[in-house]
Amino acid sequence: MTLNPKARVIEIDVTLDDIMRGKRADSSGCAIALAAKRVLTRVNVSGETIYGELTPEGSFKIYDLPDEAKQFISNFDVGNPVAPFKFVVIPRAQQLYGNFNSQA
Repeated sequence: MTLNPKARVIEIDVTLDDIMRGKRADSSGCAIALAAKRVLTRVNVSGETIYGELTPEGSFKIYDLPDEAKQFISNFDVGNPVAPFKFVVIPRAQQLYGNFNSQA
């Protein structure tokens, strides 16, 4: 898949603090959700995606999780050891089509 060069890439930085404070199997309180809340609002994480609103635009977006994040969730939810890491996500519609709300 070729990504749209105008898509807004979001970096999620899961810290040791997120891991320590995160709640297993909690879609809005897991380590990835806590990390995502630093760049998004109304965050909900599933095993495959992050649902959230971009702050300042306030538009709701769906972000597909990379394999590394999916594996982290699987390990975290069952109590296996996990480590801090970073990953990037792109709003699903922007991956191929760009930002529909853009004034550019």
